[in-house]
Amino acid sequence: QSELKYFNYSVVLNKERKIVYMGRVDDSWQKPANVKKKYLEDALTALLEGKKIAKAETSPYGCSVEYKEEK
Repeated sequence: QSELKYFNYSVVLNKERKIVYMGRVDDSWQKPANVKKKYLEDALTALLEGKKIAKAETSPYGCSVEYKEEK
C-alpha cells in the first residue's frame, strides 16, 4: 500500500476512453495566486466544446512515482 496522498498530474479521457490530455493541473502548484496557465481547465473546456486540445501533454512537477506490480 502506498502512502501517496497527493499527485499533481491529471489524465482526461474522451467518451471513447482515449487519453486526450495528461499532465499538470496548472503552471504554479506551489502558489495558486501565481497561476497564469490552467492546463487541465483548458483541456476540459476544449473537450466539452468539441475543439482540439491545444496542449495535450505537459510535464508534471516533482519526482516520479514508482511502484511494484503485485503478482
